[in-house]
Amino acid sequence: MKNYATILVDNNAGQHRFLINEHGFSLYLNYESTKLIFDFGSSDAILKNAKSLKVDLNDVDYLITSHNHYDHVNGLIELEGIIHDKKLYVSQDFDLRKYGRIKESDSTLEYLGSNLTDKFLKDSKITKVEISDRIDLPSNIHLISNFTHNRENQLFHRFVYEKDNEIFNDFFSTEIALVIEREENLVLIVGCSHAGIINIIDRVNTEFNKKITTIIGGTHLSRAKDGELNEIANEFYIRGIKQTYLTHCSGQNISSYLSKKGISTITANVGSTILL
Repeated sequence: MKNYATILVDNNAGQHRFLINEHGFSLYLNYESTKLIFDFGSSDAILKNAKSLKVDLNDVDYLITSHNHYDHVNGLIELEGIIHDKKLYVSQDFDLRKYGRIKESDSTLEYLGSNLTDKFLKDSKITKVEISDRIDLPSNIHLISNFTHNRENQLFHRFVYEKDNEIFNDFFSTEIALVIEREENLVLIVGCSHAGIINIIDRVNTEFNKKITTIIGGTHLSRAKDGELNEIANEFYIRGIKQTYLTHCSGQNISSYLSKKGISTITANVGSTILL
């Protein structure tokens, strides 16, 4: 296979009972001449699953993390001695401490950030590269950030960050999405879509004169209500989305709404390989 994505970490095991499932997300992409890892899960599941799936992590070209939450970053620590001398593409606010409110209106916080340290990066010769807007990689792969929140109902106010000893709502405008530019259309790969999946789609549409037809990853709709799910499915249809491979934080309910719009929807579990 030449062009494909394999889910190395996800919440659901699916039919792959020999793999480890955990709360988190990681995707291995082999596209044209480029190999990369997009997010890393939260434990050594990425390492064990890659070995079981015969995915060679030694020869990846790039490392990307969509945002600095433990379930998307901490697995990188488990690759010490395997991954080295690489660039790690991160969001602008990657070094801020990230938290979540126990309840949306509660002042009690739980730490959600990663345990990645500067020492680990130095010892592994991994160089952080911050993305403020867009970076183009080989093989027509693009990293997009700087999302505008023009749809208020797509914001998630449970999440916060600490800066200068103050707590602020985290709107994830610096989250990173990956775009594969094909000859006639685009593939969008997302980690958690905290910025709002429609906001992310709209941002990508400002960069390219091609439509997104395929979405892979987490859309953060597990807590969404029926009205929002129906609206999002309709927006997908209007924007020309043809197929989705939903993971991690997407929830199960969105699938039926997308199907009603004629959009192919597949739950991509750990071990799923998607041909591109």
